[in-house]
Amino acid sequence: MVFVQQVRGTTYPLVTLGVALEVHQTQTFEFSAQECWFLWISDEVQEEIAKAARITVEPIETLETPRGLTRRYRVVPHDELPPVAAKALGAPRFTYIQTDVIDERERLVSWSIRPDKMGDRIQASGKISLADTPTGGCERRIYSKISVAIPVIGRRIEKLVIENLAGSHERVAEVLRTWSAPDQGLA
Repeated sequence: MVFVQQVRGTTYPLVTLGVALEVHQTQTFEFSAQECWFLWISDEVQEEIAKAARITVEPIETLETPRGLTRRYRVVPHDELPPVAAKALGAPRFTYIQTDVIDERERLVSWSIRPDKMGDRIQASGKISLADTPTGGCERRIYSKISVAIPVIGRRIEKLVIENLAGSHERVAEVLRTWSAPDQGLA
C-alpha cells in the first residue's frame, strides 16, 4: 500500500509495512557523485549542515571497522517538540544517538538512531547513497524506515519524524549546492 505525504512543497511516497513507514527521496545535483561525496563527508560541510538543521552534534566515537568508518554522536535539536509530542516522549526535545557506517568505496552511508527516551518504542534507520547520472550530475538516494510503537499518538510522532527527516535532507541538499558553488573552496 502506498501513501503520499506533502512536506514543504515536495511529495514523498510512504510505503507502509505493518507499523513501520518507509520513505524514499531522491535529490539531484549538477556535480559528480565523487564531488558530492567529498563535500558531504567533510567536517566543514557537516558543521554547516548542523547549523542549517538547528542541531548540536556531540561526537561520541569514530571507529575504523570492517564495514567502514563508523561515527557515533548525540544529536540535540535546538527547537522544542510540540506539546503533545513532548508530553508523550517525556522530554521537551527529541534527542538521540546516531550511528553512521560510512562506506567510501560504495558512496553509501547506513544510519540508525537510538532515542534517549523511548528507544525501545521509536526506531529509525536508513541508507543514503550517491550515484552518477548520464548528464554528468549525480543523485542522492535516500531510504528511511521509521517505526513508532506508542498507542494513540504513534502516527503523529511518525509524521513529525518524517517531516524532520525530509527537512533535514532538504537542508543537506541546500548546503551541498552552496558549497559546490564556484566561489567556495571545494568546487
